[in-house]
Amino acid sequence: MKRILLIAAGVFFFGLCGCQQTEESSSSNPGSLLSDKSGNLFPEFLVGTWKADKARWILTFESDGSISSFRHFVGMDIDVGEGGLSEEWRDGIVATYILGPCQAVYTPATRQLDVTIIIEYFNIDFPNGQMGGDFVDYLKGPVSEDGERWTVNWLSYCTIEGAVPPDPNKIQPRPLIFKKIRNEVQGENQ
Repeated sequence: MKRILLIAAGVFFFGLCGCQQTEESSSSNPGSLLSDKSGNLFPEFLVGTWKADKARWILTFESDGSISSFRHFVGMDIDVGEGGLSEEWRDGIVATYILGPCQAVYTPATRQLDVTIIIEYFNIDFPNGQMGGDFVDYLKGPVSEDGERWTVNWLSYCTIEGAVPPDPNKIQPRPLIFKKIRNEVQGENQ
């Protein structure tokens, strides 16, 4: 019963939050195009699904710049849409992810695309215990002239409940190369 209430509360919370742009952050850098629901500011060549060469990352950008879905590198291959996800894995393991705000900022002058993904809370229930915490991932780098490749430095900060937080100064960026996947986005072929 407790698990059902937790999942129901999570689903309700998922509906209230997700990868959404706030008004405050949309005015923070006037030289950039943000994931902004108020207009079609995001460049059309970035719209679609992008897949990293390693670490299982997949991101889908919509025409308004919102991040409609992504696959995070943590845990199993879990596709997380806006809001979050609760999923049962093999052997009775249950994982719950609650998303915070996500942001995509594109700067045309430098062709720089900066993405921030926040998982405000995750919890994994194992048969003999549980683990919880949060993630903040930064994916930053230039998009190629042809608009088909995005070379990023990826920083991932993870805090585990009950553990000593990592020293941000010791976390090194990891290079990733995202390539645009030619598939259906919003019901249309790219």
